[in-house]
Parts: sequence; C-alpha cells; structure tokens
Amino acid sequence: MIPPLSYDTLYNSSLVTATDNIFSTASLTASLSYNTTQAILGTISISGITEYNAILVDTNNNSVGVPFNILYKGRSPTLSEIRTAIQNELNNSGVGDQAGWEARIPGVYVSGRFYLIPYWDLTYSKPDQTLFPSLHDYNTLGTKANQILTSTGFGDIKEYTDILTVYYNRMTLAAVPDLTGVVDIHHLSFVVPDYQDYSKDDDNFAYMTSVTQDFSKQLNMVLGLDNTGGTSDLYAPITENLLTFYSFVVNKFEMCVITKQCYTDIMESTQ
Repeated sequence: MIPPLSYDTLYNSSLVTATDNIFSTASLTASLSYNTTQAILGTISISGITEYNAILVDTNNNSVGVPFNILYKGRSPTLSEIRTAIQNELNNSGVGDQAGWEARIPGVYVSGRFYLIPYWDLTYSKPDQTLFPSLHDYNTLGTKANQILTSTGFGDIKEYTDILTVYYNRMTLAAVPDLTGVVDIHHLSFVVPDYQDYSKDDDNFAYMTSVTQDFSKQLNMVLGLDNTGGTSDLYAPITENLLTFYSFVVNKFEMCVITKQCYTDIMESTQ
C-alpha cells in the first residue's frame, strides 16, 4: 500500500490552514503509475494498482479526500478487502491509535453497508415535464431491487428492504443491507430512524439528528452529481463486480448509491 502522505501528516495536520495545503496536492503525490513505483517494487510481481479515496475529517466537520494506492496480485480486491488492508497499515503505523484513526478516517472503519437503489426508470411523463411519482406498486419495487442486486447472491431481499423518498427530484429509493455476513445486518431505519425527505433549507431539517442530516445531505448530493454528470473531489463511482456506485459513510455505515448507468444497464440486460 502507498499512502498519499506520511502517517503523522495524515493524522495530525490541519485540513484547512494555508501551511497545510499539502492535502490539496496529495492526489499528485499519491496517484502513482506502475512505472513510478518500479523502484519500490524491485523484482516483486504485481497484477495491478487500484486507488481508494479516503476522506479525512476534523472536529469541525471539515473534510478532504486523499488517495491511497493499493498494489495487488491476482484479482482486483473488493472495497472491504481494501479497507482491511488500510486499517492494518494505520493501526500498525506507530502513529495515534485505532480510536483516533477511526475519528480521522471514518470511512475506512465501517461496521455495515447498505445498497441504495434509486428507481431511475420509475417516472411519469406530462406534456411539459417528467417527474418521479411518490406512488408505486410494492411488488414492482421489490422485483426491481432484486434484479439490481442479483449479482450479490443475496437471494430475495424484500424482507430486508426499506423504501424511502429523497428531496432530490422527489425520487424513490430502496435500501438493502449487505447480507454477506461480513458486516453487521440492519435495516436502514436503525441508522437514521428520524429520517424525512426535507431539503437542507427547510426549517424542519434542523430537527433531525446530526447523523440523519449528514445522511440526507450526502445522499442528495450524490444523486445530483450522478444525474447531471457532475464531478467531485469527495465522490467518484466505484465498481465492484457488476455494480457501480457512489460511496459515502454515515456513522460507520457505508452507503453505496447505485449509479444511473449501472441501473439502466442491469435493467436492460434482464428484459
């Protein structure tokens, strides 16, 4: 594994002061090609290199993304395997302790995962607009969620599925926990029990817990990025097997938002 900066810098440096703007150039120093790492590798044979964008946070909720490069031999590692490798390096770095690293890079220390499936194709067309209605057939929602997650091998996921709406375009989504048994299995309501689809500018938004507010802000931001083709230093599509998604972490739970293109490709292949 190739960290973007020294472990002491990652753990202790300010994310915002001018003297510590090294984080803004970390991508340049860590995004190494195979050729530039040959001196490090020597005669070691590798199959490839993959990047993991870790989000550093501070006590004031400032955040910045920094890339770790993972060298691997054989198949490409899963996100869970990448996180485990980074955890081991951080915990054994001699800098800080696990609790401190968990607070600094929470996305590396997840205890559960959810797949969030936006129903990109459930629209209603009017003469002057296309909208995402809030009324749906239950069986249709369950069937489509099963189709999207077929490659995970979970089987019928209806009993584990929560349905929610979001502020962005008034869309409807399914939330399904990772059922591999590698991480904790919960309904999404366990993580954000007071969730409602308020805009962050709505007065009622402030009455949700900070965890739920964080979930709502990030989810709506990711949906907007995906739908408009926007880019972000904090969010980028990740592909695991047949699924491509945007990932963010809330209260040690990873949220994997299936992209519009991935959803469309899978639905077209199953028709």
